[in-house]
Formats: sequence, structure tokens, C-alpha cells
Amino acid sequence: MKADLNRLKRRPFLVPLLMPVGLLGIVLVVALWLFDARSTSIVIVVRNAETEAGTTSNPGLSTVGQQHAKMLQQFLTQAKPGRGVDVVYVAQSAAAQQTATPLAESMGLAVNVVPAATWPELPRTIRRDHAGEVILVVAAQDEMKSLIAALSGTRPTLDEQDYAAAFVISQSRLSKSAMVKLRY
Repeated sequence: MKADLNRLKRRPFLVPLLMPVGLLGIVLVVALWLFDARSTSIVIVVRNAETEAGTTSNPGLSTVGQQHAKMLQQFLTQAKPGRGVDVVYVAQSAAAQQTATPLAESMGLAVNVVPAATWPELPRTIRRDHAGEVILVVAAQDEMKSLIAALSGTRPTLDEQDYAAAFVISQSRLSKSAMVKLRY
């Protein structure tokens, strides 16, 4: 019995040593979670609204398209009224610019036009310059597909006549991107 007591006396009591290590681990996990939550970007990719039928190479929005642009503006301002969209990027087509204008004007934002030559750089710009922000991107169907594929890693299926689809991509620095398709 005395040998058991001596062996017990020699063993260090590990709980007081492990508690600070465990608490430090919990603090680190919470700090990483907060960092990830603050750096998560939300990218909303929508197609430009319906264009005016005609012979011009860069048509503007039709009457239906203008109504659709106002619906987009209402959809996004009601989605998160406290915060809203932080930045707006559009393709260089007149229809894309006119689709984003009602929302940009209502929120006091500039419409950043991305030339076709620099469109492939847009995903990198979004990741680098807009961590933790809500970004709206308006583009034509083909430009949308390439952007969504670059941001989320998935290729969306788009109907030729579908002008009401909104793809919401959540981009986190610590986990993979997630995408949801909504209609407005």
C-alpha cells in the first residue's frame, strides 16, 4: 500500500496543466471563427435585364427590362436593409449598366464598369479587394457563367430567357465557397 502511495505522489496532477491549454485552444477556435466571419464576402451575380430589340450592337434595356431593373433594386434593398450592397461591378454593355443603375443610385454607389479585356481578372479583384463585403455583379449570360465558375467552382445552367436568376456566392477565406440560386 505504501508503494502505491509513493507512486501516486510522484505523478504530477495534469488537470491544472491541461486546463490553460484547453482554454487557449477554445480561444483560438473562436478567434478563427470571428476572423472567417468578418472576411466572408457575398457576391451576387445577376444577368442584365431584357434588352431592346433592334439592330444596334449595344442595345439598352427595353421597357420590360427597365421594370426588371427596378425589381432587382427592390429585391436587394429589402434583402438586407441595414447593410445592403457595398460595391457594384458591371460588364461594359449598356444593358448591364442600365440594370445596375437603379440600385446604385438608391444606395449612392458608383457603377464600376469592367472592360471585356479585364473581365477574367474580376474574380481575383473581388477576392483581394472586397473581403467581408457584399458585391453585386451584373453581366451577360456568358460572362456570368465564367464568373460563377471562377468564384464557386461550379458551372450553372442558365435558360436563355431567364432574366430573374440571382446567384449568391459566399466566399470564405477558411472554407470553400457556397452558392445558392434565387429568383427575384
